[in-house]
Amino acid sequence: MEPDPLEGRQALGRYELIRKIGGGAASVVYQGLDPETGLAVAVKVCTSRNAKLRRRFLLEAQIAAGLRHPNVTRVHDLGAEDGFPYLIQELHGGEDLSDLVKRRPDLPLSERILLLVQIARGLGHAHAQGVLHRDVKPRNVRVLPDGTVKLMDFGFARLLDRSFNLTTQGVAVGTLGYLSPEQFQGHAVDGRADIFSFGVVAYELLTGERPFAGFSFPEISRRLLGEDPVPVADRAPECGPRLSALVMACLAKEPARRPAGFPDVVMELEVALANLTRRT
Repeated sequence: MEPDPLEGRQALGRYELIRKIGGGAASVVYQGLDPETGLAVAVKVCTSRNAKLRRRFLLEAQIAAGLRHPNVTRVHDLGAEDGFPYLIQELHGGEDLSDLVKRRPDLPLSERILLLVQIARGLGHAHAQGVLHRDVKPRNVRVLPDGTVKLMDFGFARLLDRSFNLTTQGVAVGTLGYLSPEQFQGHAVDGRADIFSFGVVAYELLTGERPFAGFSFPEISRRLLGEDPVPVADRAPECGPRLSALVMACLAKEPARRPAGFPDVVMELEVALANLTRRT
């Protein structure tokens, strides 16, 4: 892990640094304050000295800064100081989707569907702007106290119309267990890769189980590439056949068998929610 370049600093650019709230192998996140607006913000800084990772971080910032949607984390500013690129984005309360599900195993089905609708809308907006997320997973979904969903971390995102790629050809990008088969194999991807990852999140949210669970890399990869998961309807009959069919279609091994885009996914989720309301 790279050293924290903000250690002991009180400001970055015009932004005051309050406290460290997160970080990873190549970045660190601080709670900050914009003195011009009085807004609390998240200050994310690339700590890597690797030129390729810095370029990818800046690309993430540029991509995310172009997205404006209620279900996508908003980037307010970006820049570099002392050679370290940074972005300033919304600071969210609430919790990650994975933590919410652990805390609320009794979360009503209607609320779970509403969460999925918001995730699908946010991803649909990104796709409409030509952006693939490529790392859709519960840890990258923030649920605010009022129930609003915010998609986070476009660190692996890619513009559909970019002719270059900052990842190595033939290398999987994303998180094992949520990757589509074509991502896992390092093949070219389009928006249907995000639809597959969304299907994994939906399956896990609705059934409490991962569709391709395992205790090792070989076990998970074998199931991802060669096994169909247990149908949602078998593990969560309350979901009904239409919602189950939607999630299983998202999880199709072949991209051509998945929904064509997130507008179709949102429509099916809204139908499932309406049917559930009528039943109750």
